[in-house]
Amino acid sequence: MRRILLTNNHLVQPGGSETWTLTVATELVRRGYEVIVYSLDIGPFAEAFPCPVVREVAGTFDLGLVNHNSCIPAAREACRTVIMTCHGTFPPLEQPVLGADHYVAISEEVHAHLERQGFSATIIRNPIDCEVFSPTNRAGEKLGTILSLCQGALANQLLAALCEREGWALRTIDDGHRELGIEKLVNEADLVVGLGRSAMEAMACGRPVLVFDSRSYTPYAMDGIVTEHNVDELIECNLSGRRFRLEATIDSVAAQLERYDPALGDFGRSFALANLEVGRQVDAYLDLATSVDSRHRRRIQIAVVAVACFGILAAGIVSQMAGGVFRVGR
Repeated sequence: MRRILLTNNHLVQPGGSETWTLTVATELVRRGYEVIVYSLDIGPFAEAFPCPVVREVAGTFDLGLVNHNSCIPAAREACRTVIMTCHGTFPPLEQPVLGADHYVAISEEVHAHLERQGFSATIIRNPIDCEVFSPTNRAGEKLGTILSLCQGALANQLLAALCEREGWALRTIDDGHRELGIEKLVNEADLVVGLGRSAMEAMACGRPVLVFDSRSYTPYAMDGIVTEHNVDELIECNLSGRRFRLEATIDSVAAQLERYDPALGDFGRSFALANLEVGRQVDAYLDLATSVDSRHRRRIQIAVVAVACFGILAAGIVSQMAGGVFRVGR
């Protein structure tokens, strides 16, 4: 397996699946694989890739790692083995469709969603480049600066009011429109607020994390500050704020932030290295692809043997008929 196709519907600006694709592509190129990235909507973000990014797929590939159902037709035509990764339960592009050889869910929540739709899946968590996202210093002994990577205006307004009341410095960056190099800003903060990949990258940087945001589909999503006691449950929902669905008010968020301790950042770094590091996740994908490909070859071998046996049986019947063994009416 040397030639691998990655796909993502859009590569315009940094985002969850876009950064997933960049992270995996970079690791595969580092290992010496020939990697091509296919996208229907290519923008400035594509310039960050260490490999070609194309709108049309040419040639054949040993493996296709597919984000988004819109990319399945192109991958199926070009790749011997196709694995589709589903990153969420709500977005239409994340819904599984027929055409892949196997499916991956990035969390138990997504896995259950796929199973309900009749798709068997394997859980492989989000890959984080823990060399890029690494601590350059330790979080402060006292909470002083908060970095918000929230996408929702309601969440940022609540954080602004809270920080003004408590005297904390707040830096706000819309995670849906952030720039590359966000790890520098993360390392300048004592604590980071966000969901999903943003929370995981902050953990890899050794920052305490508050899982909190507001989205179009829910006024507030909050699971609280990440600790060694709740992380296993929170990761089941990809740090999405949907595990506990805590009430979000200025006072309830303040109560969460009162639990601030720089040691939470030390734990987050250890958790990211053990569970999210890109090398481990890419190994999991490659092992899965080998397993799926082996099963595919066995099915072909069984089919070939079955056809051969049928052919031998048919030839024997024809021979017997020709020899007059089968006679109708005497």
